[in-house]
Amino acid sequence: MSIESQQSVKTAAVGMTASARTVPALFHRGARRYLFGILILLLLVNLALPLLLNRTDASVLDSLDIRSEGVVLATPLNAQQVLVATLDNRVILLDDGQPLHEAQFENLVGGLAASDDGSEIYVGTSDSKVSVLNGNLQMQREVPVTGRVVGLRAADNGFVVAYGSGAYTDRYWTSFYPAGADQAAYVTRAEFTITAMDSIGDGGAIYGTANSRVSRLDSAGNELWKSTLTQPPTDIQFIPATEQSLIGDSRGNLVLLDAKGGTLWGIHLSEYAMRSVSTGTDEEGNARFLASDEHGDLYIVDAATNILFGSRATTSDIGALLQLADELTLIPRNDVWLTINLDAIQGAGTAAMLRQVWIGLNIGLTLALLAALVATVTRWRQTTQRQLRLAWRQRVAYVFVLPSILLILVFSYYPAATAFYYSFTNFSIRNVTEFVGFDNYKRILFDDFYFRVGFANLVLIVATSLLKTVTMPLLAAELIFRLRNSVHQYVFRTLFVLPAVVPGLITVFLWRMVYDPYAGLLNQVLRVFGLEEWTRAWLGNESTALWAIISAGFPYISAFPFLIYMGGLLNISTEMYDAAKIDGANWWRQFWSIDVPLLLPQMRLLIFFTLAGAIQSFAQVYVYTRGGPGYATYVPGLQMYFQLAEGDFGYASAIGVLLFIVIFAGTLFSLRFRRQELELS
Repeated sequence: MSIESQQSVKTAAVGMTASARTVPALFHRGARRYLFGILILLLLVNLALPLLLNRTDASVLDSLDIRSEGVVLATPLNAQQVLVATLDNRVILLDDGQPLHEAQFENLVGGLAASDDGSEIYVGTSDSKVSVLNGNLQMQREVPVTGRVVGLRAADNGFVVAYGSGAYTDRYWTSFYPAGADQAAYVTRAEFTITAMDSIGDGGAIYGTANSRVSRLDSAGNELWKSTLTQPPTDIQFIPATEQSLIGDSRGNLVLLDAKGGTLWGIHLSEYAMRSVSTGTDEEGNARFLASDEHGDLYIVDAATNILFGSRATTSDIGALLQLADELTLIPRNDVWLTINLDAIQGAGTAAMLRQVWIGLNIGLTLALLAALVATVTRWRQTTQRQLRLAWRQRVAYVFVLPSILLILVFSYYPAATAFYYSFTNFSIRNVTEFVGFDNYKRILFDDFYFRVGFANLVLIVATSLLKTVTMPLLAAELIFRLRNSVHQYVFRTLFVLPAVVPGLITVFLWRMVYDPYAGLLNQVLRVFGLEEWTRAWLGNESTALWAIISAGFPYISAFPFLIYMGGLLNISTEMYDAAKIDGANWWRQFWSIDVPLLLPQMRLLIFFTLAGAIQSFAQVYVYTRGGPGYATYVPGLQMYFQLAEGDFGYASAIGVLLFIVIFAGTLFSLRFRRQELELS
């Protein structure tokens, strides 16, 4: 080998070595240690915390082998036996969950109680009676009262009953009937409809009314005190040891009153009405206050109003919270019975805290893992560093644009994201918001007849709107553009743009007057030409209403598309027209070979706005026909508006999301053609 060849080989080897040194490694060596460290930490967290949860997560609720079927009232008879009243007006004596005796009543059972020894059972009904039964549910006697029974509790030697008539009246009373007596020891009139009551051992009572008042009566029926709450009570439990009163109300609040009616504390627990309240103590003697709502949720609160437990306990309304033997028992309307273990609350609270820590650590470590991954991959690391340096150099510009970005996020993207979330809920002014998944979308697509009809009408409206946007404004712009006199061009441009100062809604009202069946311009013109048989109620006929709305606005030359086309034509170089004339192209050939291809960007822009406007719009249809006659002019936007007006915000949000998907799909379709044109060019 010659000396020159050896030198060239050495030079090539040195060059290859230098190039090998300059090629960056795929992964950054230092960052890899952090990546593996975070992965190991994430693995340890997801192994250790579940083990801790298994040790601390004691069960607060335990199922019993007893199931309710339409239970609305319940009261204990002894440690083993429970009396329940059902929706079909039956009173059943259960022994260890098994039916022992049963009594059928003709009218609604509004109260249920039993004496301490279980020898007498009291059943109040809506036919103004309190039936006294023996332990076998055999009728002993009937005590008449002057109204439907709304509350019934046993006292030391008899029973206390609340009764009356009317929905919101002052014709309600509270009475105490001693054992064996048919006459009341006292009758005390309430100031309003009684909604909840409890007895006090010596024949006294405490009751709440629909105007949010709570009153306590002594054994002679005299009012000891009266207190005002924020909401009407739904259940009351008197606590003999402290003479306090635990009250649940119709807005999910739990309130504790002292012996003189003063409010010791109050706490908002639920968005649903409270159904039953009770008290208990744990093994350390700590007082616990329990409340259940109509949604099936159970809440346990301590004396400092700390929520120790709050969870869905059952799938149905909760009928009662009873103390059976040494256990608190939850009796739902239609579900299995549950025992409440107050001693397990501390462990449940620790478990709930650990779950929150677990979720927080997973989120934090996942974000750290992503950051470490970006730092580890050399290409991502360099790109991120480059972008950060660029952002830092342009930091002043970002500071100035930040307020606009924040306003757009708050007033544009946040409402859209909120609507998307609410589309998966039953958000309404009539009930409490719950997550319902895809139920709204299933209703819209499979059950909503008006949406399907409206969507068919919408397809026709969109197609004709696109046709009107592409043709008439372009024709007007072409005619004015072809004028040789610049003054004439300016005058006609001004005349076509001038109607834009008139609000669009005014134009809709004018066209509604044109379609008037009696004095409308259209029918008047037809009569002038002797076409009386052609006259009709254009907006009142199912066969013509939709086409009348589509035809309104003739000659369909709006200022916005006209100016867009006009701007596009003015932007075309005159040299292209001169070259076309030299080649012998007439105006028709110039239109198709020059104007249309160069106006395609303007056409795509107008198609997007027309598509979005036609799908979202409902104001014109609402003014013209409100969707009628029948459903001839119904559109999805109108259905969304009506649902909003009725307060069904979740359902309306789902309709809005579907309309957004249609608009988004149309936009992607348009952009796809744009990419194909760029590839061909």
